[in-house]
Amino acid sequence: MEAFFKSKKFKIALLILALLIICFLGIIYRIYQVNSKNPPLGLINPDEDPVTVETSHAEKLDKKSTDKDKGDQIIYMEKDEVYSFSFPDSNGIILGFEKEDGKWVYPDDPDIEINQDRVDKILNYLCDIHCVEYIEDANGEDYGLDQNSKTFTIQDSAGDTIIISINNDSEDGNVYFAINYDFTTIFINSGKLGNVCEYAIQDLIKL
Repeated sequence: MEAFFKSKKFKIALLILALLIICFLGIIYRIYQVNSKNPPLGLINPDEDPVTVETSHAEKLDKKSTDKDKGDQIIYMEKDEVYSFSFPDSNGIILGFEKEDGKWVYPDDPDIEINQDRVDKILNYLCDIHCVEYIEDANGEDYGLDQNSKTFTIQDSAGDTIIISINNDSEDGNVYFAINYDFTTIFINSGKLGNVCEYAIQDLIKL
């Protein structure tokens, strides 16, 4: 037996075994390197920042629609009671929507499929309007408000309509508005109401 351990065959066998072990360790190391750069699905390399999905502007507006507004509540209507509404979008286009069989449609092109969830977010703004201050015996033109101002309209199933004239271009960041063309009383919103005009028509189309 002692002669075998000293034989040339034994030494060759040890050399082959050592080479196999080295090759095996090399393969394991290579696999580790590949996986560290390209982790399997569901795993993230802890040394790298996770991939983030950019939030669209419309989605940010959706989130802001649920924020509690400042000041006193001036207008409130249950969203389920709204039959139709309109507003100017970010391109200055007047968008109007009506409810048919419990679903919101765009009457100018009924074939367009409307994003129902987004309409709900817009109604969060229009159905619950607050003011932080109001000015009586006012001249609407002093606050950028007259018959030609941008308007929001909300109508219920009975045909009762609320018209809100707004000026959201003030330097102080507030939104000045009047109700039903009465420009002798001017209400001041903290700015939340102006977000409605930042939606674009493409934001309302369901993809």
